[in-house]
Amino acid sequence: MTEDKELERPRKHIDEADRKIIDALEERMDIVINEIKPLKKDKQLDPHDERRVKEVLETRVSMGSKLNSTFVRELFHLIIKESERLQDK
Repeated sequence: MTEDKELERPRKHIDEADRKIIDALEERMDIVINEIKPLKKDKQLDPHDERRVKEVLETRVSMGSKLNSTFVRELFHLIIKESERLQDK
């Protein structure tokens, strides 16, 4: 079996995992746009909530116990920034 053939199956599993990640991110951003944004707009709240950012970063790092904490923190920092960008639109 060639190296490429041996990699096909695990790469297919990675592709499936990536699809789940994209689906979850789309679901998260839909919640931001359809639920969080209107509530913050009604209450005249800024999209950036430093207390919530700290809470999310801390809890997500602990959720990803098998992942590098710096990676999880940076990933969620990007997700939060995109969420705030969508709220500013």
